[in-house]
Amino acid sequence: MIPFQFNVDVFAELDRVLEGRYRVYVTDGVLRELRGIRMRRKSAGAALQLASKLPVIETGGEGIRDVDRALINLAQEGNTIICTNDKILIEKLRSKGLPVIYLRQRKYLMLEGYLE
Repeated sequence: MIPFQFNVDVFAELDRVLEGRYRVYVTDGVLRELRGIRMRRKSAGAALQLASKLPVIETGGEGIRDVDRALINLAQEGNTIICTNDKILIEKLRSKGLPVIYLRQRKYLMLEGYLE
């Protein structure tokens, strides 16, 4: 929802942070979360439209904990950096030493950690 909440071009920022070497995916759980909140948050509807154009990784699960767990598992499998602005998920990733990209100062993306 960052592009629509903060007017940040996330793809240009990903190019800058990752030097243009990346592929963007969305998980089925993230799509479910966006569908669930799109009526309450305008940015979620716009984010859902954008995310629906991306390749989907099927992870299963139903609840928010399942979504977070699936994202952490993807990061632990390697060669994956999770992009999120969810403070709880960021802390979980940090505590496990996993790389994460998040919004800083409401205007640019920051990469913390690295892939081995």
